[in-house]
Amino acid sequence: MPADYRAIVDTYGPGSFGEFLWIMQPAHREDRLDITAQIPLARRTLHELANDVVPSEVPYDIDSLIPCAFTANGDTVYWVAVEADPADWPVVVNPAREEIWDEYEGSLLDFLVAVLKI
Repeated sequence: MPADYRAIVDTYGPGSFGEFLWIMQPAHREDRLDITAQIPLARRTLHELANDVVPSEVPYDIDSLIPCAFTANGDTVYWVAVEADPADWPVVVNPAREEIWDEYEGSLLDFLVAVLKI
């Protein structure tokens, strides 16, 4: 996992930012917040959506996506783990009920700062 993610988890622990954005963590007691439980679930769901009667287009290799956060609106934040160095993993967001994927240039910490400044 990227170093900034580990710092966020170590600093803030479980919980949310403004009751809006939750960061998943390893071995969390709630499955929806347990990153290790959510990785296979999210990938399975994306594969199902991609193969649905009306397929959803996922612009990334599904097996490279690692869910790391979600919002109260149902948006999911992922890393695209295609680079060997986790510090180089781009952050992407799939808004709920939309096929649009937004890519953020920067780390998860940079993304959080940008989103929470709004």
